[in-house]
Amino acid sequence: MSRKKNERPQSALEFIAAAEQIMRAVYQDTKYNFGIKDTPDILDDEGNVVKKGSTRYTDNKNYIDQTIEQMLTYAEMIDFYVQSADSHYPYNLSILTERRKMQDNALAACRTLKRRYQINLNVLGVPDGKYAKTLQLIEHEIAVISGWRKSDNRWEKKLA
Repeated sequence: MSRKKNERPQSALEFIAAAEQIMRAVYQDTKYNFGIKDTPDILDDEGNVVKKGSTRYTDNKNYIDQTIEQMLTYAEMIDFYVQSADSHYPYNLSILTERRKMQDNALAACRTLKRRYQINLNVLGVPDGKYAKTLQLIEHEIAVISGWRKSDNRWEKKLA
């Protein structure tokens, strides 16, 4: 039996939990600038440079800061669109269409976030395995939302 939107309990569905996990993972990954930092020069007792330090963060600061902001935005978009789509109960075709658009937007944000991770791993020279878990979470969310869209096809048949 259907209930009004404000009378329904908070959904404990898998796609919502996965979206929250992605958001937490992205926050953790970007918390320390992907682990990229400057290192000082190593000097001997006389003050001569033994090993030249790295300025990887300083050289890439604008790119890293912009990338972090974009990745956090995409993670928030995934959560927003999943929550919004879940809040639409499809009792007619127009609401079902709106729900599918939100699911499509969540899928697009997932794929864009995944692509941003892959680009950053290549550009910044971060080891591949370091963010493998986050990439797996994003892949899982894509699969779950795709399954959710397929299950909505039964609503479409009922409402048509």
